[in-house]
Amino acid sequence: MIKAPVKSNNITPTKRQRLAVKNISEHLTKGGVLESAGYSKSVSESPSLVMKSKGFIVAMEEMGITDEFLNKALMSDITTKKGNRLGELTLAYKLKGKLTDTKQGDKTLIINVTQESANRFKATESATETATQLPADTPIHEHLDN
Repeated sequence: MIKAPVKSNNITPTKRQRLAVKNISEHLTKGGVLESAGYSKSVSESPSLVMKSKGFIVAMEEMGITDEFLNKALMSDITTKKGNRLGELTLAYKLKGKLTDTKQGDKTLIINVTQESANRFKATESATETATQLPADTPIHEHLDN
């Protein structure tokens, strides 16, 4: 479902930008996403032309792919879920321009951390030694309050 248009600094996404964002979950490649939204093959071969545009970023926010959503999903994965959703989170961060690949394979991840989160991290540092002594199938968050 596409939400009402969001204007960010007078940026209004185009119909194709909105459609591309809507189609993200249906395609394995960024180029495939753009082709499905009606972009030409030449544009689809250089997806950053569209995906780094202000309109595309606003369209992502319209669809609920906000920094707040990504941060909550990441925290939920870290604290509660079994399995690996790294692929989905990596793609989302790449699309938001927060994660980039270099030719050498290095990755840069920029995460805004609140003071509250930083304080919680400091509190859990002391629990790390205890956590390494717990059975592997014991969730660490059960022991953080002890």
